[in-house]
Parts: sequence; structure tokens; C-alpha cells
Amino acid sequence: MRHPLAVALWGAALLYAAVAADAAGGARLVLMRPADATGAADATALVREAMAAALTARGWETAPGPAVEEVLQEARLRSLDSLPASVLERFDSRLGSPLTVLTTIVTWLPGENPIVALSARALDRAGTTVWSGVAALTGNDTAGLFGFGRLRDVEQLGRRAVRELLADFPPPGARVKPSPAAARRPRPGLPAPATWRSGELFGPEPLRICLLPLAVPERAPAAGHTVTVLLARRLAASGAFAVVEPADFQAALRSQRVYSPGRLRGDALREFGRELGTSLFLRGAVWNWREGNPWGLNVAAEVELELELVDVESGRILWSAHHERRGAQYLRTFLRGGIGSAAGLADQLIAEMIDQTRRTPPAPPRTLRFANAASEERIASQP
Repeated sequence: MRHPLAVALWGAALLYAAVAADAAGGARLVLMRPADATGAADATALVREAMAAALTARGWETAPGPAVEEVLQEARLRSLDSLPASVLERFDSRLGSPLTVLTTIVTWLPGENPIVALSARALDRAGTTVWSGVAALTGNDTAGLFGFGRLRDVEQLGRRAVRELLADFPPPGARVKPSPAAARRPRPGLPAPATWRSGELFGPEPLRICLLPLAVPERAPAAGHTVTVLLARRLAASGAFAVVEPADFQAALRSQRVYSPGRLRGDALREFGRELGTSLFLRGAVWNWREGNPWGLNVAAEVELELELVDVESGRILWSAHHERRGAQYLRTFLRGGIGSAAGLADQLIAEMIDQTRRTPPAPPRTLRFANAASEERIASQP
């Protein structure tokens, strides 16, 4: 006869296993083909292969590619970085995959000092982000003391970036909250981000917001998309915001027959917001975007951002923030710790802006003024 304690422990183990299996909803997930914002020919296949291997090592099975493509074709979807909830539900019901991983290759620059930046997030069948991560590396970041061991091959660096990206990806059965890494501290004495917020921010429920296209310098046309990807991830993980999915944004553009969303104003923007179920829009500008030099050993990135959250129904501004940094401002002892990737620096700036906003006392809402042509001229005139 078994000892009563052994029976109790055995029963508890079965109960724990059942709860864990229910939490995971199964150990299969859909790994979408990475969205490539760089045009690098070999990056997509390499990143997907490395991610599939890393996820398998963590106990996950990836759904068969042809079955995933069949669902996407039925839904007539071409976007790889965003999916509507209806497609996520089909992945779950037809493929037994309650989790979908979306990846964006943000930067892929070969050179003596290669630069790679990846962003990824995992969505459940309802479209809720249950995990997110960013990895931004340069060859210099991989060097040991006196520069030994530095990676010079972009493919090796890409595999290293995948390992860092998925380092905290949950195994099947784990419950996690999407909390990105905290902002790194710059050197003492540097000014904090300039922020202002109303008392309507950080309420008991997340605010549903839509991200409008950012104004960008002509010499860095891809910077707006990169910052939007990073911004959406940080805002969603903060718990204060529910960000409209790009797939839903694009569907609303088609429904409203809007061909230039960056120029939506007044009544047109209010009508567009009703289509999306929100009156809150985040707009802004990338004033400066200077990528680190993949052919230089000591060239750090530079980024300057400005953001503004507006309520188009009430005509009020709820949040505004401005921040700029150079990657060299994060250098520590032995010239280590600098940020050589513009995407990595932008992610750092966004984290600092959100952290500073939480510490900023609220003030009455500002009156809404839409950006005029002067702001666009300032961006276009940058060297």
C-alpha cells in the first residue's frame, strides 16, 4: 500500500501538470516568417531558422509552414508583423497553436563592426501580447577584454542576437507578463527626458491608442517604422496602453479610403478614430537618426525623438515627451557599454521617456494644436 503522503504528492503533481498544460494551451506555436525592414537577402531565412531551433530547445513545437501559409492565404494577408484576431483564432482552432510569434528584422548591416537589431512579440488567440523582446547588437558588443573575440560576421552576430532575443521566452506552461528590460542608466549629470502629462494618463484601465506614422528625416526613411515597432512594444508592456494592431490600422485605412494617414486632421481623424474604437492618437517625429558605422570601431549612434498623445474628440493633449541621446553617453569603465545601434538607442530612449513620465506629476490637459508645416521643414532640412 502506498503511503498517504506519497499519494497526496502524486495527486498534487498531476494537478500541477494539468494546470500548467491549461496555462500553455498546448506546446505548439506559430512562428511567422520574419518581416524584413532591411532588404537583406539572406537575413529572413537565417533568423527564422535560428528562432525555430531556439524555441524547440525551450520545449516548443512550431506549426508546419505550409499549414500556416494556407491560413494566411485564405485571409488574404501579406503583412508579417501584425495579424488580426480572426487569424490568430484560426491558428489555434485549426493548427492547435494558441501562441503566435511575430518577428521584425529592424537592422542588418554587414561590415567590420556588423549591426543587427531584432524585435519580436508573442500573441495569444485574442491578440494580447504575452511576451515581447528586442535585441540590438554590434560586433563591438561581443568583444571581450582588449577587444578579443569580437564577431565580425553579420550572420554569426544575427544568431547571437536571436539567442539574446529569446533568452527570457517562457517555456510551455509558464505564465509571464510582457515586461521589457528596464532602461539602462546613462552617465550621471545628463538631463532626463522632457515630459508632461495630464491626470488622465495611467488610470485603472489601459488606454486604447493608435500610433500615427512619424515624421522622419529624408536621409533615414526607415526610422519611422523602426521607432513605431519599438514604441508599440514598450507601450503595450507598460500596462498603461492597449495599442491598436497595425493590421487593424491598415484595415481601417482601406475602409475609410485614406491614402495618406500622416495628414489626417480634424473631422477626418475623428471619423478614423471611431472606425478604430479610440479617439487617442500618438504622433511625433524622429528629429535625428544616425546609425552606428558598421565599418568603424568607435562610432556610436545618435537619436532624437518627440512624441505627443492627443485626444481628437476632446481636443486635448494628454502626454508629450522629448528626448535625445548619443550612444557614447552610456559608456562605462574601459569604454564599454556604449550603444552603437540606432535601434538599440531608440529603444533605450523610449524606455527612459516612459519611466520619466511615470515620475512626472500630472497637470491640466493642454489645448490641442496640430503640427504645422514648420515641423516638417525642420526635419527635411537636417544634414
